[in-house]
Amino acid sequence: MDMPTIGVVGTGDFAAYLIAALRKGGYRGRILLSPHSRVKAQTLAATYSCTLAADNSSMLAEADWILLAVRPEQLANALSNLALRSGQVLVSAVAGVTIAELHAAKGHDIRGPHHAIELH
Repeated sequence: MDMPTIGVVGTGDFAAYLIAALRKGGYRGRILLSPHSRVKAQTLAATYSCTLAADNSSMLAEADWILLAVRPEQLANALSNLALRSGQVLVSAVAGVTIAELHAAKGHDIRGPHHAIELH
């Protein structure tokens, strides 16, 4: 079975920890990084064998799973640029934000617990 391509929204410390854990755990699939903070993303890409996406649209188009790893205060901005397609999995690692809150913020783009996973 092919490994899913993971798109990562967020390039801070928490995103780095999660990417490091994926690689240490044996995940060898493609990881696409949002270019929002280009310098941080370039460092993560070089450190963990990731790909820096040209822009958020291409990252979202190519990823099977989206790992949302931003601070709670950055969530509104991150969600405003997040257009999920049918079958795409959203993995939320946003501290203190529930799936219900993601539903309220994003509406129909997030379809329920079987399509979204919370990490706290």
